Amino acid sequence: LYWHARRGADSFTLAPLYGSLTRGEETMSVLFPLYWRLSARDRSARYVPPLGGIVRDVGERDAFLLGLIPELSLFRSVRAPEYASDRALLYYRRREPRAEVDAFFPLYFRWSNPTERSLVLFPLYASGHTLDDGSRRRAVLGLTGGFSLFEWAHEPAQDARRLRALLFYRESRGASARTWLFPLFSGRRDPKSRAWGVLGLTPRWSLLSRTEEGEAVETRFLWRLVRRRRAPDEDAFELNPLFFTQREGPRRYSALLGGLLGLESGPEGRRLRWLWVY
Repeated sequence: LYWHARRGADSFTLAPLYGSLTRGEETMSVLFPLYWRLSARDRSARYVPPLGGIVRDVGERDAFLLGLIPELSLFRSVRAPEYASDRALLYYRRREPRAEVDAFFPLYFRWSNPTERSLVLFPLYASGHTLDDGSRRRAVLGLTGGFSLFEWAHEPAQDARRLRALLFYRESRGASARTWLFPLFSGRRDPKSRAWGVLGLTPRWSLLSRTEEGEAVETRFLWRLVRRRRAPDEDAFELNPLFFTQREGPRRYSALLGGLLGLESGPEGRRLRWLWVY
């Protein structure tokens, strides 16, 4: 029922419910299955499964409740020189000299550090603030980064703004901007041109579109079934594939059926063309 052995600094003891092993400066004792203890120069641990235990290691203390080990427990508290953390069921808290984290899974998250601050009240609200460039993000009914029904963002360093509300989206950067109300409307604007479209993905790929570049204006219907372009030195109209006419300066060209029969006119006079090449 009992066995004890010693060899120098090492010893071993065994009984039906108790055991002890010493090797140098480390000693482990067990009162099976209620109590476990480990002692060493820089580390010690005591477990009372499944109630909890405490572990100390080089200035760090790790205590837990209702679990077999700290990682598999319902409650845990860690204290170390560089950080402190606590966990209680679905709540988690961590503190560092320059960073903080709070969470209540899966509804509440908050973290901050010298470069960023973020908050999530899932799924109602989310926000983020990048301290380096001053950019901010806000989201309602979802998460930031495009995973919400409503979102707003501002990047002062890039003079950029973004707004999304259900099927509406608008972004601007300096003097340029893009707008969508999918699938009804799309538009873009920059210092050199502007365009809008109705019923489509982009102004170019819309049922009806209009583009302005300087003094030139182009209108399209059914993509390019009907096309009209006006500019100081150009005037064109297309009803594809039936009719096409274009004026560039004093010259004008008109054609039927994509060029099967055409009429070219200019300072030299008029010329009838057929079969595209004659």
